[in-house]
Amino acid sequence: MRLPRIYSFIFLLPAFLLMLVCAARTAAKEPSTLDFAYGIRMEVSGADSLYETALPLAVYRGVNRGDLRDLCVFNARGEVVPYALFRTETRTAPPEKKVLPLFPLMGDPDRKLVGLSLNVKRDDSGSIINVTTANGHPSARNVVAYLLDATRIKEPVAALELELRGQEEGILRKIAVESSSDLQHWTTIVSGAALARLRYGNHTLERMTIELGTAEARYFRLSCRDAESMPELGGVYARMAGRAVESPHQWISVPAIRKRKNGAYEYSFDTSGRMPVDRIRVHLPQENTLVKATFLSRSSSSDSWVERQSSLVYNVRLGGDTVKNPDPVFPPVSNRYWLMRVDTGGGGLGEGIPRLEFGWIPEKIVFVARGSAPFTIAYGSATAGPSGGMESELLIKLRDLRKEYTVTKIAATGPQVTLGGESRLRPGMTPQNWKTALLWSTLILGVGFIAWMAVRLYRQLQ
Repeated sequence: MRLPRIYSFIFLLPAFLLMLVCAARTAAKEPSTLDFAYGIRMEVSGADSLYETALPLAVYRGVNRGDLRDLCVFNARGEVVPYALFRTETRTAPPEKKVLPLFPLMGDPDRKLVGLSLNVKRDDSGSIINVTTANGHPSARNVVAYLLDATRIKEPVAALELELRGQEEGILRKIAVESSSDLQHWTTIVSGAALARLRYGNHTLERMTIELGTAEARYFRLSCRDAESMPELGGVYARMAGRAVESPHQWISVPAIRKRKNGAYEYSFDTSGRMPVDRIRVHLPQENTLVKATFLSRSSSSDSWVERQSSLVYNVRLGGDTVKNPDPVFPPVSNRYWLMRVDTGGGGLGEGIPRLEFGWIPEKIVFVARGSAPFTIAYGSATAGPSGGMESELLIKLRDLRKEYTVTKIAATGPQVTLGGESRLRPGMTPQNWKTALLWSTLILGVGFIAWMAVRLYRQLQ
């Protein structure tokens, strides 16, 4: 007995659906190196399990996304290996501050410390109890220097934080810092630190911190090296050096493009990458410039600007030294385009064009050395997503274990190589997309054919 064709088709339908499922599984394959535009080879030494390396600048300039999700790691056979990305963060305890006993040294302001003799009374531990000065001018009652007692501090001092007595403004001095262990022999550790309290419009420029690096001494002496007298201090704090060192930053210098908008100038910058920038160094075109600057950024040229930082930017000439503002610091931002808006009050920047340096701490990638070397960081793709990221949390935990359990070695990186080429950076129909489109087309046609046959069978049964 022969079955009608309709019944034959119904019996063959499960096999047809099974073929579609197999085709779907074939389409969902793992990414390959050709799915990415560029790559960087990594050589490893030894037979360790985990290796890590800092991401080079080329990676940030080659990825399509600021979150680095178009990145993957392959071994020499083109197999995806487990990897994880993490940021290197500085882990330091809040800096401790201690009050330093302060003793003014009176003398002749024209002679400063020349011929100044001290009568110091100390206790058994070396701490200063009383200080008197004598320089042949008993009537001189001007403060020419300050003596600081640091005998009770057993840690290196990173900086001295000064407090002025009163609210006096218009102060701009060059302060010298000397150190001694016996109050007789003095060594200069800072020759001309800027001490300033100036008012600019509605803003106040105040610098009352003298960075020392890591100075260890029992006594410090502060004096003013210019023709002005020493400002009157109300107190001095010693800020201890941190127990951890911040990871080194990478820097790139970017020229500005000046645009005029609403009667003021804006300066735009293209970093050509998506580095996690967390600070900016401003190089003003002229000396003796003091302006308020606002820094903004955006991911693409079509996005809106987002403000990141607003601060005073200055470059003031003081005697033979130049006083510059500290670098503006903010949370890491992985944007390519930046804008600097300058307040025109006070004259702005004039006709010069500033130059900015952008600094960031490179992220690190840690991977499992599965398979043979060389390993490849592949990056830059408009279609490929992350692979191997399921193990990210586990890898970071393994890396953070103590050295006796897990050792992470450094992988050496080479120059950038071309994998799939620049075409991978543009959305398009990749082989995987073609398979997906073909699969969906087959499914739609199959469903339509089944519906047509069902309608035909229904009519025949009627």
